Amino acid sequence: MPKVHLLALKVNNKKVTQINGLELFMIDLKEFETYLRNKCQASVTRDVHVGGLKAGNRETVTIIVQGNQLSAV
Repeated sequence: MPKVHLLALKVNNKKVTQINGLELFMIDLKEFETYLRNKCQASVTRDVHVGGLKAGNRETVTIIVQGNQLSAV
């Protein structure tokens, strides 16, 4: 069963929340980002990586929310 990974990090002396694994659930990422912007009142960005041979060359998407927003997500 695929999982969504939530991670709260401190990057450059600022806290951010990373969300990974949403592409496996066929979630409209643009709509989800808009929802998070309104819910958290914070900046939301998307980071896309293309995996190597082990990942089967599939895209992995990381959504980054400004601040520690684990409870809101």
